[in-house]
Amino acid sequence: MLTARSEMHELAIHFDVPEHGISLKTFSQAIAHTETIISSLNRDIFNDHLQYELWVLPPEKGSFKAKLGIIVLAGTIAWGFLESNIGQSFIQGLTGKTPAYWAEIAGKKIRSTILSSDTEENDNDTASKKVICVAEAILIVEVTKKFLELKEDKLTSLGVSVKKFRSAYEAKNKFYKVCMENTYIQGIGFEEEEKFPVSRQNFQSMQVSLPEKELADNIWNTEITELKVTSPNWERNDNHRWWKGKDTDNRTVHFKIEDDGFWNLVENKSINLQIIDSIRVQLAYVGEQRHRRNARALKILWFNETFLSPPLQVNQVYDILRMNKKASPPRHQLDFFSSE
Repeated sequence: MLTARSEMHELAIHFDVPEHGISLKTFSQAIAHTETIISSLNRDIFNDHLQYELWVLPPEKGSFKAKLGIIVLAGTIAWGFLESNIGQSFIQGLTGKTPAYWAEIAGKKIRSTILSSDTEENDNDTASKKVICVAEAILIVEVTKKFLELKEDKLTSLGVSVKKFRSAYEAKNKFYKVCMENTYIQGIGFEEEEKFPVSRQNFQSMQVSLPEKELADNIWNTEITELKVTSPNWERNDNHRWWKGKDTDNRTVHFKIEDDGFWNLVENKSINLQIIDSIRVQLAYVGEQRHRRNARALKILWFNETFLSPPLQVNQVYDILRMNKKASPPRHQLDFFSSE
C-alpha cells in the first residue's frame, strides 16, 4: 500500500541565516503565510477543487529549512483544467514544463511503490489516480515556489496579475515583511540546496500594492446556458466532487447544483436519472466565462428535453448570492431574463 510519504511532495523554504536558526515567531508566520498562498492559488487556479493536506516536516541539521509536505487527497477534477490549453500554457509559463512532464515525474515517484504492493491498488485505474494526485501535489509546490521567487512584473507577464490573484499577493507581502523584520535572514530559497535567489535587498521589492478587495472578490456573473453533462453527482451533500459538463464552446465547467426544486424531483424519482445528456441552467460564477470559478447552478431550467422551471428573477438571484458573501449585483447576459 502506498504510504502518505510516498504520495507527498515537499516544499522547502530555505532561510539564509548565520547560525542556522530563526525565532519561532518568524517560523510560524512564514509557514502560515505560505499556507495562505497555497490555499489562494488552489482557489484561483483550481477553483478550490484541489483537496489536499499540508504537513509541517522537521528541519534538518546544518541549515534552517521550513519544510512543508503536500498530499493531494483526490485528483482528476483539477487535472481536467491542467490538460486544457489554458492550463497547459499557464503551468508551462510558470514552471517551464508541461503538466504531462510533471505527471511523468509523479509516475516515476510512485511506480516502485505501486509495483511492490500486493493490494488491489495495482489496478491501472487506481494507479492512474495516484499518479494524478502526486502530479497535482508536485504542481502546487512548483507553482508556489515560482510565485514566491518571481517579481510582480514577471508573474504578470505569465498571467498571474495582482488583481486576479490578490489574496495570494497579500500573503506574499506578509511573508516578505516577516522576513524583513528578522534582521538575521539574508536571503530566501525554495530548494533543498543552499541557493538563495531572493536576497535581503529584494525583500522590499517583492511586496506590491494591492487593489481594493471588492474588485477582486465580490463580482458575480450570471448566465443561462446549455451544458452537456459528462460527470453527474447525485449525492447532494457531497462537497468534494462537483458536477462536470461542457458548455456550448466545449469549455469544461465544474459546478454545484443548488436548486431545491430539482433535488426534490431527484429524491421523488420524478425524472429519469438513468439517462442524462444535457441541462439548461441558470448559472452564477466568479471570474471570466472562459474560466468560471465557484460556479453555482441556481436553477435547472431543462433536464434533457423536459422543462422543469422558469429562471429566477434578478432580485431572487441577488438575495441568494449575498447570503454567502457581500456581492455586487450580478452582471448578466442579454438573455438572462429570457424564458422558453
